[in-house]
Amino acid sequence: MENLFLSFKKFIEEDTHFMGDVKATIANIPKSHRDLIKNYKIKPENGNTLKNDKEHVGEIDEKKRHIKVASPWNYSRETTFLHEVAHCVYKYMMTPKLKREWKKLIKDTKTEQKKDKDKAKDSLDQNPEEIFCMVYSAVYSKHPHSTYDHDAWLNFIKTKVPK
Repeated sequence: MENLFLSFKKFIEEDTHFMGDVKATIANIPKSHRDLIKNYKIKPENGNTLKNDKEHVGEIDEKKRHIKVASPWNYSRETTFLHEVAHCVYKYMMTPKLKREWKKLIKDTKTEQKKDKDKAKDSLDQNPEEIFCMVYSAVYSKHPHSTYDHDAWLNFIKTKVPK
């Protein structure tokens, strides 16, 4: 019973720490992006993937107004959280023209990025929205994932995405 209590205590401490990190992360993104997830409940999960979903590490549900974030082994919860926020940014802030421009940019530069990131080739074969979400998280994360560290991609997020 004591081990169960210690595990629960550790979970609560980690959860509290994570929520503090979420608040700091939210403060670093543009206000209009924060407003997209206003009143959303953030739900941390303690596995490498989401409970009952071994394929995903994060989920944003607009109807239930929550964002679930697992603890993936290959990048931070902050990256996962920002990735989920980016889905809203892509859906609501990116105009059709910007989406076309993004898609063209990815098409024109992805091969070059794959050469530099040999171990991450598969993750660069995702659709343009998924790559957008990873690049967005790289822009606003304290510890960006190097696979998506491409100057033109980062610059697009920083300069073209409406703030």
